[in-house]
Amino acid sequence: MDKKIKILLAEDNINDVKLLEKEFKKGKLNYEILTVDNENDYIKALNEYNPDIILSDYSMPVFDGLSALKIRIEKSPLTPFIIVTGSINENTAVECLKAGADDYVIKEHINRINPSIKSALRTWDLNIEKEKAQKALVESEARLSNALNIAHLGPWEYDVLNDLFTFNDLFYAIFRTTVEKEGGYTMSSAEYVKRFLHPDDTEVVGVQTKKAIETNDPNYNHRLEHRIIYRDNREVGYITVNIYIIKDENGKTIRTYGVNQDITEQKRVEEELIIAKNKAEEMNRLKSSFLANMSHELRTPMVGILGFSEILSNDLENEELKHFASSIFKSGKRLLNTLNLILDLSRIEANKQDVLLMNTNIGSVTRNIVSEYSILARNKKLYLNFDVKEEDIYSIIDERVFRSIIGNLVDNAIKYTNEGGVIIVVEKVFEDNKDWAVIKIKDTGIGIPDDYLQTIFEEFRQVSEGWSRSFEGTGLGLTIAKRFTDLLNGIIKIDSKINCGSTFTVMLPLVKEMHSSEVEKEVIINSEEKIVSNKTLNFLLIDDDKDVYDLISNLFKNYNFSYADSEEKAIEILKKQKLSLILLDIHLGLGVSGIDILKKIREIPGCKKTPVIAVTAYAMINDKERFINAGCDDYISKPFDKKELYNLINKYI
Repeated sequence: MDKKIKILLAEDNINDVKLLEKEFKKGKLNYEILTVDNENDYIKALNEYNPDIILSDYSMPVFDGLSALKIRIEKSPLTPFIIVTGSINENTAVECLKAGADDYVIKEHINRINPSIKSALRTWDLNIEKEKAQKALVESEARLSNALNIAHLGPWEYDVLNDLFTFNDLFYAIFRTTVEKEGGYTMSSAEYVKRFLHPDDTEVVGVQTKKAIETNDPNYNHRLEHRIIYRDNREVGYITVNIYIIKDENGKTIRTYGVNQDITEQKRVEEELIIAKNKAEEMNRLKSSFLANMSHELRTPMVGILGFSEILSNDLENEELKHFASSIFKSGKRLLNTLNLILDLSRIEANKQDVLLMNTNIGSVTRNIVSEYSILARNKKLYLNFDVKEEDIYSIIDERVFRSIIGNLVDNAIKYTNEGGVIIVVEKVFEDNKDWAVIKIKDTGIGIPDDYLQTIFEEFRQVSEGWSRSFEGTGLGLTIAKRFTDLLNGIIKIDSKINCGSTFTVMLPLVKEMHSSEVEKEVIINSEEKIVSNKTLNFLLIDDDKDVYDLISNLFKNYNFSYADSEEKAIEILKKQKLSLILLDIHLGLGVSGIDILKKIREIPGCKKTPVIAVTAYAMINDKERFINAGCDDYISKPFDKKELYNLINKYI
């Protein structure tokens, strides 16, 4: 043995001590020894010396081996104990062994001491390992029991041949009962069903149990969920049951076993989540419906305000009245812009700003956007220049969202510039290991102080705020531009110096060059505010709003123009004359929708290919696509200006 053995020797005879040590040395035992001859020293040694083995004489003047053995059992029950005595009869030897001694050695056969010590120590090692294993097993069982209890798990076993279930306390805990209340841990399947199962689920449990018993698959397992009846209050609960089987050598199922888990709380939480989810979806639906209705109801009267004020400002000769009409038109435009900003922000906040992504020519769309602001810039005596470095700059965007971004930035640039002008540049840039389509809007305006640059994209923030603010507006334009740019996976930057101007840079991911077959034919926008055609044109407006009729009839006074405010009138007109184009409202009061009328129009001979343009106050995201998918050829939202309407009509005549 390599380890030094600590021996506690209870012996009063010094010669016997020497005899033992002589034998230890002869057997080359690696040891150290502490000798005591009375009870007090013996107890002290047990507590402080911590021996590996105890050797004790059977009889001493003031102490004896049996007393030492009893103390060892109390103080250190696993420590090996050997009686070493001069003479001992058979009865005494048996008494010592029964009392707990590991062995006894007669001094006449002292040569047995070394083998006896080694044997006792081996037994001690085994006992120590056994105790550790037992302790670990107890701890493991306790942890398993706690885990099963925490997880609301209860194991069970079913003896198929004897129709007998065996349960335990954890199983009963699931059903909120005890073994005392149930009268034992075993019961028949019929009794189990009667006591614990929900009556409406007995059939499905029976079917699955039968499958488990009759299956030929030795590895069969199945998970079943069903209702139970709690024993304490007869309320309904839910459990999952994992079923496994044991077959005999003939392949017959003789036993099933498994684990039940109480999932009542989980089911309750799931039901609450479903209710909350349905409520949230309903609230989102109502919010979306409200936004759509608000948009429609606010846009519809704007048709008359903007349309008639524009006509009056162009047709009136009295300069004062002309000025009044122009002021109404500008105020209406401002109100419409505010409405659009609020609706855009509301859609973003409600996570309802869906996007329809398409591969789009950034230069072409930006050029079109900039042209819409030429009159505004001219009225302020500002230059508005556009420069596209390359014609094949493409990015995957939602065009409406992109138009809002660039439109807000150009509008702001003109608004905050009093002298000089605005330059818009479209180019390709390679930055941060990526290719970008870049749009720069550079103005010579008032600039932005450095301390405002960090907050300029926040809602309702303007450089001039409060009662003394210098510029009109809601403070939402840049917020919308930033949010929409993020929506397109882009970046927006600002570089500004007070009294020198600002440069806003929008960067969008660049895509590959488009092949000619992939590029949509660009519509040439008519610069004249009129319909261009040498043919005789017949138009039909289907709309229940009298203001819209009055406005469009004025715009179309030089053409054959018909009007219908109901399905019946529209069908009657369509059957009598061949039309060049139909302008169709979607919301027609209490009657059928414009889409319903469109379906009937397409069934009339000669009308299947007649161009139909949806003219509607429904202007939420995806509305255009929805109406075109429903059969319209194109779409324009109310309110519209006459140039926009004329340009759209020119596409189809």
